[in-house]
Amino acid sequence: MLLGKYTYSQMHSSKKFYCSKRRRGCKASVALHAGGAIAAADVHHTHPPDDFLITKSGAYVKI
Repeated sequence: MLLGKYTYSQMHSSKKFYCSKRRRGCKASVALHAGGAIAAADVHHTHPPDDFLITKSGAYVKI
């Protein structure tokens, strides 16, 4: 999941996503309602945001 300029990974089959840099100590996370709306979010990261290139087709590529 991409929120702002940060990427998140889903943990198991839950509706909770953790910062993709969690293994480096970042504790940012996002929880979603069943319909996909944000239920709760801790978006305080311990690192700068990722950089992305947006292709002509609209795809995001992390650089």
